[in-house]
Amino acid sequence: MKQFGHVYIIDFRDGKVKVGHSCNPIQRRAALGLQDFDFAFISKAYEHVERIERAAHAKLIEHRERGETFVVPTDIAIEAVLSAERDVCGGEQPEIELPLRPDTVFPVRLDERHLDIVDELRRVEKDIPTRSEMIRRLIERAERKARK
Repeated sequence: MKQFGHVYIIDFRDGKVKVGHSCNPIQRRAALGLQDFDFAFISKAYEHVERIERAAHAKLIEHRERGETFVVPTDIAIEAVLSAERDVCGGEQPEIELPLRPDTVFPVRLDERHLDIVDELRRVEKDIPTRSEMIRRLIERAERKARK
């Protein structure tokens, strides 16, 4: 069975990285409880994502701490993934579009001041939307304004 997806690198900011694969890295990061950590890299979507991930792991084997966690600088991990992509696909495979779904969870960190602003804006809406809905509305309003 073909599996399409991305190889991703999560930077733990302590000299360690996680090299994994998923058709939706944002949801995968949340499912692992790693929302507080940033992506150092997300590859193009590929058909042979599992093979690329395994090849990247093989290139980083001497740095493996356990499982998909490696003690290595992010630039070395990124180069391992890019090299694995070239080795597995030979630069021949076209990029595959895997659009983010509308229901994709995308965590946002806001300080108290920004939360207060969102809450104040919510209060002036007729239906008092959730914070998430208010942020969506603000983005839509900004997009409409930018198009004018």
